[in-house]
Amino acid sequence: MHANRTLWLTVVNDANRICLLEYNRLQALATMFASTEPALIVLIGADAKYKALKPILTRHQGRPGVHLHYHDLCGMAGPVLFADCGLLDVDLTPQTSTHYHPNLYVPHTRRPLLWLEGGDDGPRSQDQVRRLLCGSLLGPFTDVICIFAADVGGPSGVVRLLSHWRDLRGVGLWFPEVIVIWEPPPLTSLDPVSHAVEMQLLYEMIYAKVGPQPLDLEVVVVSDTNIMGQILACYQKARRRRGRRRTLYSFTHTVALFQKACDHAVKTIKDPFNPIIASRYQNPVPPTLADCLTTFLRVFSPQQFTHTIQLIASGIAFNAMPPGMHAIRGAGVISPVTLLEDIRSLALYEMDSLHNHQRGSADYHLEALKKGWGPCTRILCDTVCLSCIARIPDRRLPCQHSFCEVCLEVFGEHCKDQEYTFYISRCMVCLASFDGVKVHIQPPTAGARILAVDGGGVRGVVALTSLMQLEAAISRIVGMELPIQEHFDLAVGTSSGWSVVECLRQFIRLANKAFRRRPRLKCLPILSCAIDYMLSFMADSQYSADTMEGALKEAFGPERDMFSTDNHRTKIAVTATMTNSLPCIFTNYNNGSGTVHIGSTLHLAGLGTFQDGGLWENNPTSAALWESSHIWPNSSEPDLVLSLGTGSTLYTPHSTGQCPVGPLEPRGDGSLVRGGGFLSRAYRSYMYLLDGEPAWQKLLGGLPLRRRARFYRLNVQIPGKEPGIDDTAEIPQLCMTRPSNLALNAAAWAIIASLFYFELERPPVYGPWGYVCEGRILCRLGVVSQGLILEGLERQQARFVRCGEPLTGEYGRTAHFTVVDLQVEVSIDLYVHHEGSRPIGGSPFTVHELMQRQHLDRPFGTANHLKRHPAISATAPPMKRRHV
Repeated sequence: MHANRTLWLTVVNDANRICLLEYNRLQALATMFASTEPALIVLIGADAKYKALKPILTRHQGRPGVHLHYHDLCGMAGPVLFADCGLLDVDLTPQTSTHYHPNLYVPHTRRPLLWLEGGDDGPRSQDQVRRLLCGSLLGPFTDVICIFAADVGGPSGVVRLLSHWRDLRGVGLWFPEVIVIWEPPPLTSLDPVSHAVEMQLLYEMIYAKVGPQPLDLEVVVVSDTNIMGQILACYQKARRRRGRRRTLYSFTHTVALFQKACDHAVKTIKDPFNPIIASRYQNPVPPTLADCLTTFLRVFSPQQFTHTIQLIASGIAFNAMPPGMHAIRGAGVISPVTLLEDIRSLALYEMDSLHNHQRGSADYHLEALKKGWGPCTRILCDTVCLSCIARIPDRRLPCQHSFCEVCLEVFGEHCKDQEYTFYISRCMVCLASFDGVKVHIQPPTAGARILAVDGGGVRGVVALTSLMQLEAAISRIVGMELPIQEHFDLAVGTSSGWSVVECLRQFIRLANKAFRRRPRLKCLPILSCAIDYMLSFMADSQYSADTMEGALKEAFGPERDMFSTDNHRTKIAVTATMTNSLPCIFTNYNNGSGTVHIGSTLHLAGLGTFQDGGLWENNPTSAALWESSHIWPNSSEPDLVLSLGTGSTLYTPHSTGQCPVGPLEPRGDGSLVRGGGFLSRAYRSYMYLLDGEPAWQKLLGGLPLRRRARFYRLNVQIPGKEPGIDDTAEIPQLCMTRPSNLALNAAAWAIIASLFYFELERPPVYGPWGYVCEGRILCRLGVVSQGLILEGLERQQARFVRCGEPLTGEYGRTAHFTVVDLQVEVSIDLYVHHEGSRPIGGSPFTVHELMQRQHLDRPFGTANHLKRHPAISATAPPMKRRHV
């Protein structure tokens, strides 16, 4: 085979920058043997090596490096790979690209050696490169090291090369077999006794200089004609030893681990590579694990300790062994100092049992939950997922047991007519049966859709009216009624889960009850006003807390709490202000501080006293963005942000793109209360802070122009003086207001576009013109709604475009396009002639981002137990390629 096609690894000096070049030789072989377990035999030598292994190896001409050969040997369990390392010499003299142009068009990845640039490891030398190639890269994957002593300078050269494998002691997982091919002088000059003495000296020199290592070292005399037989005998022993230690990796896992080994080797040469940590690089240990274990142990009584450790042990095994994960030894995952010895021993047993379980870790863990929870099903906890015991719960089932989204996705039944929707028919703890409990998971390639509602007392009716108008505009476009709640993933401000019409009806009724002022003396209005202010000051509130509490209980029920909301699609957050003026948010997700009951509106036991969130920031859009970034940290930016105002005198239909300027007022006579006095100015400043419009202008002003296209606000202008937050007489007049048609249509089309998102069908394939991508445009709603929406969009002559060009293929069917690089940004929009383009969910994106979010490049499985795609990313070369 041509040398350019077998080259695997080399080190070059590119303009005084030492770089490791990894060619896709290993990936190319993996496409043929994805599920097999390859063996790697490292050959170090020159003339004697090529002479002894002439049927297998051919001498390479050109740039020195490691060449990878494959041979299908009869009787071997899997493919045998031979890494021809030559003498592990590389050319470190500065060179330009023209010195190695024959390999430029072979896909490869270039990684600078960062530890050399840092200057921490001394001068650049051949020994450093040998240490890099041997100990850091080839060592963890090598079964047999075969050294031809005559080519490396005799015993001293053998000792020098083996010293580069010393770093493998830090890994503690496996060590390769070592075979030294020793060619003695002719028997006429060296009798057999002298030869035996010389070989014994070689053994002693190796163990004296290299150090005590569990290496199975053999010295083979070259006169034995069966050198290949000796190598394969060592190979068989290495395979048996690695099998016992569970370090036999499939070809797919080998490729993935070697990529991580290269990434690790260019960063440091001191710390050994750990394949266990590398195998979980995209499925790391949940950061909440330690806190959750501590909380879980406190929930159970000492008499229930046996059940506790059984559940924890099974949870650890369940988290560590998703489908697709290599069957690693439990001792390598759990260190002795990590857990109590009782839990650690049981966790090791669970992992070993799971290795032999035929039905997968989910079924195994489900059986363990039934046994472990048996007599303890009455225990409730909203701060720890009762399944994995590693994450904070996101949902509470009707039986009051709480679970995280990951476990609900693993144990739920996938809804066939709606993507990323799961039915929960039975509790994993108490085995209670349910009917119609749905869990909606955020599509990985789509962004969040955020709704933020301003405060304003009775003026909140303006926001509800805007929602009604927006819902009508969307229904008019698509030709069917869609509840407005279906269009948002996070709502911050206020939410009840009713329809918009019911919300409006309930709001008017609640407002009339909650905003009742204390009785006044009509005959003495000034004195009555002063008394009212004094009572409000003494009660620390302007309105009766008992009245508000009664109104809320009447609407929601006396025992209703946020965490038990019936809406399993939208995450809800309500802003509040603590007495020290710091903000606080109550949510129906990740409830980590106990349940917040509606009745406890002023003082929550163990939490403190809270006030209206409008005292902190009446426009909660910034808080919503902050929450969104923590709920979906892997999402680059939200798909849609809709802010609902409650009316403002500062608002004009054209003020969304400029800073508002209020009308100038006379300075007054300088008195304390009237005109421009201190109290008057303070009051106007306070009311200005309660207006959500300036906060919106400030937020938009800090955004790049590109991001502003996803931000929308619906508000109305209130002529004259704004009504008070308790002026219920103004509600009918406020209900007559509506945002402009231009703003409503723009927001409606943006919401419709955010219903769609793009997914890859399989990893991209590299072709003559770039990376060929194949995928589908999907909809967040069910199949029935999808069809009706598409019919409505067809009537509107809407179509999907990629970078301005119509996308090939229809909705729901395969769509093709080609990109020159996986990091090139791709934009897919919903285009309408009279409205322009609106980006669909997750757009713009790069193909590399899609592969990561869809788990197409995660060969070791995922936390939510998605099945790994049968194709591997090796079908495409690495992302970075060097061109002339």
